[in-house]
Amino acid sequence: MRQCLSIPMNHDLTCESCQSAPAVLEVADISDPGRPFRVCSECERRLQALALRPLEWFRLAALHGWGSYLLCDDFYDDDGARMQLEKR
Repeated sequence: MRQCLSIPMNHDLTCESCQSAPAVLEVADISDPGRPFRVCSECERRLQALALRPLEWFRLAALHGWGSYLLCDDFYDDDGARMQLEKR
């Protein structure tokens, strides 16, 4: 189960994904709940939708590892581009 938590606003954290906006949310990942993703609201939406931009995916994978469920290679190719999910 994915969980999204708010970060108190007194932190001066930058989004780990886009590295330009302030991080306002922590997204816990089921594969490593002790190391949440600290992201802005726009990147949180893309992270939850498994639709990160390649550079956003690369930055998060460098910090958290590509083995994380939300960064899994079932959803992204080797270059961090989103793979199209097959319709059934």
